[in-house]
Amino acid sequence: MRKKVLETTETLNKQMGDALIVLLKEKPLSKISIEELTKKADVGRATFFRHFDSKESLLSYRLVEMYKEYMGDSFDAPYSDIEHSVKFFDYYKDTLDLHLLILNNNLDSVIFEGFRKVLIPLEEQSGTADIYTTFFTAYGLFGVILKWIKSGCKESSEEMAELCRGLLSYNKLK
Repeated sequence: MRKKVLETTETLNKQMGDALIVLLKEKPLSKISIEELTKKADVGRATFFRHFDSKESLLSYRLVEMYKEYMGDSFDAPYSDIEHSVKFFDYYKDTLDLHLLILNNNLDSVIFEGFRKVLIPLEEQSGTADIYTTFFTAYGLFGVILKWIKSGCKESSEEMAELCRGLLSYNKLK
Protein backbone atom coordinates (compact mmCIF):
# COMPACT_ATOMS: atom_id res chain seq x y z
CA MET A 1 0.00 0.00 0.00
CA ARG A 2 2.78 2.46 0.93
CA LYS A 3 4.58 1.81 -2.37
CA LYS A 4 1.42 2.66 -4.33
CA VAL A 5 1.06 5.98 -2.45
CA LEU A 6 4.70 6.79 -3.18
CA GLU A 7 4.25 5.96 -6.88
CA THR A 8 1.13 8.13 -7.04
CA THR A 9 2.92 11.02 -5.34
CA GLU A 10 5.87 10.73 -7.72
CA THR A 11 3.50 10.64 -10.71
CA LEU A 12 1.63 13.75 -9.54
CA ASN A 13 4.88 15.59 -8.84
CA LYS A 14 6.16 14.65 -12.30
CA GLN A 15 2.92 15.87 -13.88
CA MET A 16 3.21 19.19 -12.09
CA GLY A 17 6.89 19.60 -12.97
CA ASP A 18 6.31 18.77 -16.62
CA ALA A 19 3.33 21.16 -16.76
CA LEU A 20 5.48 23.92 -15.28
CA ILE A 21 8.16 23.37 -17.92
CA VAL A 22 5.53 23.54 -20.70
CA LEU A 23 4.14 26.78 -19.26
CA LEU A 24 7.66 28.18 -18.83
CA LYS A 25 8.13 27.85 -22.58
CA GLU A 26 5.12 30.13 -23.03
CA LYS A 27 5.79 32.82 -20.42
CA PRO A 28 8.03 33.83 -17.51
CA LEU A 29 7.72 32.02 -14.18
CA SER A 30 6.42 35.17 -12.48
CA LYS A 31 3.43 35.17 -14.87
CA ILE A 32 2.49 31.54 -14.16
CA SER A 33 -0.09 31.19 -11.41
CA ILE A 34 -0.43 28.15 -9.19
CA GLU A 35 -4.01 27.83 -10.44
CA GLU A 36 -2.84 27.76 -14.06
CA LEU A 37 -0.10 25.27 -13.22
CA THR A 38 -2.37 22.86 -11.35
CA LYS A 39 -5.00 23.08 -14.06
CA LYS A 40 -2.40 22.24 -16.72
CA ALA A 41 -1.15 19.33 -14.59
CA ASP A 42 -4.71 18.18 -13.86
CA VAL A 43 -4.18 18.21 -10.09
CA GLY A 44 -5.69 20.21 -7.25
CA ARG A 45 -4.06 23.25 -5.65
CA ALA A 46 -3.84 21.34 -2.38
CA THR A 47 -1.70 18.71 -4.12
CA PHE A 48 0.79 21.37 -5.13
CA PHE A 49 0.99 22.92 -1.66
CA ARG A 50 1.18 19.52 0.03
CA HIS A 51 4.48 18.85 -1.73
CA PHE A 52 6.01 22.23 -2.66
CA ASP A 53 6.24 25.69 -1.21
CA SER A 54 7.00 27.46 -4.50
CA LYS A 55 7.15 27.02 -8.25
CA GLU A 56 10.94 27.21 -7.93
CA SER A 57 11.04 24.26 -5.53
CA LEU A 58 8.87 22.24 -7.94
CA LEU A 59 11.17 23.08 -10.84
CA SER A 60 14.26 22.16 -8.82
CA TYR A 61 12.62 18.87 -7.81
CA ARG A 62 11.80 18.07 -11.44
CA LEU A 63 15.37 18.81 -12.57
CA VAL A 64 16.72 16.40 -9.95
CA GLU A 65 14.26 13.69 -11.00
CA MET A 66 15.12 14.19 -14.67
CA TYR A 67 18.79 13.87 -13.80
CA LYS A 68 18.18 10.65 -11.86
CA GLU A 69 16.15 9.24 -14.76
CA TYR A 70 18.91 10.16 -17.20
CA MET A 71 21.72 8.74 -15.11
CA GLY A 72 19.85 5.53 -14.27
CA ASP A 73 22.05 2.89 -12.69
CA SER A 74 25.11 5.14 -12.83
CA PHE A 75 23.48 7.79 -10.58
CA ASP A 76 25.37 6.61 -7.48
CA ALA A 77 28.71 6.10 -9.23
CA PRO A 78 31.61 8.12 -7.84
CA TYR A 79 32.39 11.35 -9.70
CA SER A 80 35.99 10.21 -9.92
CA ASP A 81 34.79 7.61 -12.43
CA ILE A 82 35.43 9.18 -15.85
CA GLU A 83 32.45 7.46 -17.49
CA HIS A 84 30.15 8.88 -14.82
CA SER A 85 31.66 12.34 -15.27
CA VAL A 86 31.15 12.20 -19.03
CA LYS A 87 27.53 11.10 -18.55
CA PHE A 88 27.08 14.00 -16.10
CA PHE A 89 28.08 16.44 -18.84
CA ASP A 90 26.05 14.53 -21.43
CA TYR A 91 22.95 15.20 -19.32
CA TYR A 92 23.48 18.96 -19.45
CA LYS A 93 24.28 18.84 -23.16
CA ASP A 94 21.18 16.77 -23.91
CA THR A 95 18.97 19.11 -21.84
CA LEU A 96 20.62 22.29 -23.09
CA ASP A 97 17.34 23.86 -24.32
CA LEU A 98 15.64 23.31 -20.96
CA HIS A 99 18.57 24.72 -19.00
CA LEU A 100 18.81 27.75 -21.32
CA LEU A 101 15.08 28.30 -20.83
CA ILE A 102 15.58 28.27 -17.07
CA LEU A 103 18.61 30.56 -17.27
CA ASN A 104 16.74 32.97 -19.56
CA ASN A 105 14.14 33.23 -16.78
CA ASN A 106 16.90 34.23 -14.31
CA LEU A 107 16.42 31.02 -12.36
CA ASP A 108 20.10 30.11 -11.92
CA SER A 109 19.37 29.38 -8.27
CA VAL A 110 16.85 26.69 -9.26
CA ILE A 111 19.47 24.92 -11.32
CA PHE A 112 22.00 25.28 -8.52
CA GLU A 113 19.67 23.86 -5.87
CA GLY A 114 18.99 20.80 -7.98
CA PHE A 115 22.66 20.57 -8.84
CA ARG A 116 23.66 20.70 -5.16
CA LYS A 117 21.12 18.04 -4.22
CA VAL A 118 22.48 15.76 -6.91
CA LEU A 119 26.14 16.44 -6.19
CA ILE A 120 26.19 15.69 -2.48
CA PRO A 121 23.07 15.81 -0.32
CA LEU A 122 23.69 17.91 2.79
CA GLU A 123 21.93 15.41 5.00
CA GLU A 124 24.84 13.05 4.34
CA GLN A 125 27.38 15.59 5.62
CA SER A 126 28.92 14.91 8.99
CA GLY A 127 30.66 18.13 9.90
CA THR A 128 31.24 21.79 9.15
CA ALA A 129 34.25 21.15 6.90
CA ASP A 130 32.25 18.63 4.84
CA ILE A 131 29.43 21.10 4.34
CA TYR A 132 31.78 23.89 3.23
CA THR A 133 33.68 21.51 0.97
CA THR A 134 30.38 20.49 -0.61
CA PHE A 135 29.42 24.09 -1.33
CA PHE A 136 32.92 24.95 -2.59
CA THR A 137 32.84 22.02 -5.01
CA ALA A 138 29.21 22.55 -6.00
CA TYR A 139 29.61 26.25 -6.74
CA GLY A 140 32.82 25.64 -8.69
CA LEU A 141 31.28 22.92 -10.84
CA PHE A 142 28.09 24.93 -11.16
CA GLY A 143 30.08 27.87 -12.50
CA VAL A 144 31.73 25.61 -15.05
CA ILE A 145 28.36 24.13 -16.07
CA LEU A 146 26.79 27.60 -16.40
CA LYS A 147 29.62 28.87 -18.58
CA TRP A 148 29.47 25.71 -20.70
CA ILE A 149 25.67 25.91 -21.11
CA LYS A 150 25.74 29.63 -21.94
CA SER A 151 28.41 29.03 -24.58
CA GLY A 152 26.24 26.33 -26.19
CA CYS A 153 28.15 23.28 -24.90
CA LYS A 154 30.81 23.70 -27.59
CA GLU A 155 33.35 21.45 -25.89
CA SER A 156 32.63 17.74 -25.75
CA SER A 157 31.44 16.04 -22.59
CA GLU A 158 34.76 14.16 -22.52
CA GLU A 159 36.74 17.42 -22.63
CA MET A 160 34.65 18.92 -19.84
CA ALA A 161 34.96 15.81 -17.67
CA GLU A 162 38.75 15.87 -18.01
CA LEU A 163 38.89 19.61 -17.35
CA CYS A 164 36.85 19.28 -14.14
CA ARG A 165 38.79 16.25 -12.95
CA GLY A 166 41.91 18.39 -13.29
CA LEU A 167 40.33 21.30 -11.45
CA LEU A 168 39.05 19.11 -8.62
CA SER A 169 42.40 17.39 -8.16
CA TYR A 170 44.34 20.70 -8.23
CA ASN A 171 43.79 21.34 -4.51
CA LYS A 172 44.93 17.83 -3.64
CA LEU A 173 48.31 18.51 -5.25
CA LYS A 174 49.09 21.50 -3.02
